[in-house]
Amino acid sequence: HSFPTRRSSDLCAEEDLIVTFERLFSEEYGAAQTLTALALEALDGAQRLEALRAALERIGALPAGAGVDHVRAIFEVFRVNTQTVYHPADPAMLPFTLLLAQDTPDEAERAAMVEGWSRLGIPDVRIVPGSHTTMTYPPHVEVLAQRLRACLAAC
Repeated sequence: HSFPTRRSSDLCAEEDLIVTFERLFSEEYGAAQTLTALALEALDGAQRLEALRAALERIGALPAGAGVDHVRAIFEVFRVNTQTVYHPADPAMLPFTLLLAQDTPDEAERAAMVEGWSRLGIPDVRIVPGSHTTMTYPPHVEVLAQRLRACLAAC
């Protein structure tokens, strides 16, 4: 498996996206960034994916045993998220549960997140341990799963 084949004019965008992805994880984990667009330019899709996996493993951003398939999956979610723009014309303003990471850098950022989500409905804010990234890995993922189960049971 590798990244989809792209026209040469698209390679820079993908390389920049991979570098951005690694930078976000490096900042999250307090590690130095190692990937550059220039270095990635010489690699094919499978090699770029392996370079990203190695970089994420080096900084401790992958769960034990995570391989290339895991990295491909999280990178594809990131890629789609960067291309997604959601502007509902008429939000329903219904209540929903908003799970926020405890390690959000500061109260102002947390307040801005809640304000943004409040434009789409009425959030019931619940704090979960970890950061936006680490809440999906052990040991924090167990608490996240418990909160999600409780939300689904209440529906």
